Amino acid sequence: MIAILSFVGLKILLHDYIEVPEWASLGFIALSLLTGVLVSLKLSKDEDIIEETKAQKKL
Repeated sequence: MIAILSFVGLKILLHDYIEVPEWASLGFIALSLLTGVLVSLKLSKDEDIIEETKAQKKL
């Protein structure tokens, strides 16, 4: 989320100097969101594995 907000903020500030195509903006935002979802799913899976391992050790 920070990356998206930073990108949009810089785009607004530099609008008079640099023209960023719409497809590039949308691509960056989509890629950022996809990366966030994938990392979140990976971390969630890793936490589940750790919890299962701890539960098995208690038995």
